[in-house]
Amino acid sequence: AVFLRPDGAFLASHVFDTYKNGSAELVAAIDALEVGSLVIFAVQDDGSVSLSDGARVALTSCGATLLQNLVWRSSYALVGVKGAGTLAEALSVPGEGAINVTTRYGGPIGSFLDMMHTITTTTITTTPLAPHCGFYECSMAGLVHREDAARITGSDDSTCCE
Repeated sequence: AVFLRPDGAFLASHVFDTYKNGSAELVAAIDALEVGSLVIFAVQDDGSVSLSDGARVALTSCGATLLQNLVWRSSYALVGVKGAGTLAEALSVPGEGAINVTTRYGGPIGSFLDMMHTITTTTITTTPLAPHCGFYECSMAGLVHREDAARITGSDDSTCCE
């Protein structure tokens, strides 16, 4: 699993061996996240046999809706936001192989972070797109964000401020 703060900054990544005893660790990690945190979660090999009810509830709080269909050796991927729902989710039956989930995440309301997340059951990549003026703080006294800053790509006073 990979966890990002609500502002899109990397928080942590961890492999949870839910087949053995990783469900409690997964629950603790999700419980510790603030609402609005991005959760990128994928199952490799098997996540159905020993995934605890508590872990299923924790993942549901991040947008999981297909966990009831998870069976032995199925592939599963989730990109969700704690307390806000699903951005992307996919499940395949055993034998169908890896799944790909792609979503565009615009960040929490009020931020302008754009990131592309591509997830398979074995690979997670995150590629930031161009910076937006919404994340740039005007550095000169008296300057404020332009009214259209949310729609402008840039990271300097001359582009983002007036």
